[in-house]
Amino acid sequence: MANLKECWGKKDTAQKSQTDTTNKVEKEKPGGSFFSKAITKLAKASSGLVMSATGALITTADLSQVTPMVYSSVNMYPASVGTAEMGFYNGWKSGGNLTTLFFTQKAKMGVAKIDGTVTINGQPADYASTGVYTTFSNNDGKPAVISITTKNGQKANFTVPMSPATVKIKTINGQAGDNISADLTQDMVIEFEKLPGAENVPMRANIVITQIGIRGFLM
Repeated sequence: MANLKECWGKKDTAQKSQTDTTNKVEKEKPGGSFFSKAITKLAKASSGLVMSATGALITTADLSQVTPMVYSSVNMYPASVGTAEMGFYNGWKSGGNLTTLFFTQKAKMGVAKIDGTVTINGQPADYASTGVYTTFSNNDGKPAVISITTKNGQKANFTVPMSPATVKIKTINGQAGDNISADLTQDMVIEFEKLPGAENVPMRANIVITQIGIRGFLM
């Protein structure tokens, strides 16, 4: 994912954004197979319970106790990829943007859930688990506007710029389309479509694999 930067108290925060390799829009539900979804759902539920029991996850209405961390990802990969991590999110938007916000505890190692409301672009953010809030939006280049209001009236607002650049794969080993054959023991040649503003965008290539019924990226 993109690098994280502390952004508390900053009105406009520059963020590095992850650029995925497609802008194809899909309507499939993310998360992969039934087994993969079940494992992801169990992990999502149990992680919060375990961290709450150990004090690693707290609920607070005092913003002075936490530090927000935020990152953005643009041009998200299609829902049809079906990786297990997609099961942690609601409302996956293929080709859209993902804004992720979470809160760390200042006093000790751990994360926090806000006792109040967290909105991104005017809409309630989805609370995923373990202090993590997410929202998907259209890939229109507009910054994400984040607003936090606690039950005791404390407020904080800031914006997160999105990367204006998009990267698109044209061919792999000279092959175009969605069904590419490749020998993983050999080097691959990836040709990118030249898009304005994408000349200096850092990229990372990952391969999707399935092991014991769970689909994910091989880093």
